[in-house]
Amino acid sequence: MNYAGQSDNNTMTRNTEQDHQYNDYNKAHAAGRFLTPEDCECIKDAYAANIADSMTGAVAHMIEQAFDKGLTASEIVMAIEETGFAPRPSPYYLKAILERWAEYGVTVSKIRHLSRMNHAEPWWK
Repeated sequence: MNYAGQSDNNTMTRNTEQDHQYNDYNKAHAAGRFLTPEDCECIKDAYAANIADSMTGAVAHMIEQAFDKGLTASEIVMAIEETGFAPRPSPYYLKAILERWAEYGVTVSKIRHLSRMNHAEPWWK
């Protein structure tokens, strides 16, 4: 393999740094955005209702990082609500969801969450 990331047969290979980059939408839309006071209140309310009564500084920092990576405030609230469906909701579970959504965009769990929010009663009844 040469220094430009090309193999000897001139086919491009992906390095591990490229494998873990965030999707293009998130990179393009993260700069210059900020959380409004209303967004912060919605996020805090969702966190208190689904995970724990109070948010620590570490969790707030994790949420800010997710926002900086391109997630919207409504997507962060959805991730918090999705965490609430876990058998044992925790900040670690939330972190995994936020990182996955920031890296890969729309996922099955995000679509499933939207589906849950659109059904007033369980689908099996």
